[in-house]
Amino acid sequence: TVQIKMNRVPVMLERTDNVICYLRLDAANARMLDEVSLSFSDDTDLNNIMAVRLYYSGTEAPQYNGQLRYAPVQYISRDNPKYVRDMNPTYSIVKSTVQPTSHNIRMEANQQLWKGINYFWVSVQMKPGTSLLSKMSLNIDKVLLDGKTAVLARDTQDPYIFRMGTGLRYAGDDNLAAYRM
Repeated sequence: TVQIKMNRVPVMLERTDNVICYLRLDAANARMLDEVSLSFSDDTDLNNIMAVRLYYSGTEAPQYNGQLRYAPVQYISRDNPKYVRDMNPTYSIVKSTVQPTSHNIRMEANQQLWKGINYFWVSVQMKPGTSLLSKMSLNIDKVLLDGKTAVLARDTQDPYIFRMGTGLRYAGDDNLAAYRM
């Protein structure tokens, strides 16, 4: 079973990485994540999307056994000026990058799994000039483990509509460590 949790926050237009959803899987009976297939809703304008990425971010720490977590760390920092627009490469490995040309995309992972909980996440990067009025919706359709379709357990069956946003200021802008509104 692969547990899927949608990240319910706006897609920030100036970011390289926006966490769209988390995938959590227990590798008790699987050795390899082969691929993740997803689909955008028909009303999603693919011309606004620069890239969709699948990341692998490791395994669960022993002290969190029995807790339902979807990420071992925060992948995109709010405070570190170096990583407020991009993911921190210390915690994630890009497994696949796709520029969507159709509403259905397949992302090859070919990632060996380790015993216990393994974490993955999907990111989207929008093209410069995308309107703040744009919306996007996607769904994880299929996950292949060892060549077999996994059971998907979603946090909700309702599709989530992502709205666009832009940051007024980020940590590091004008050489300042942080901003407060």
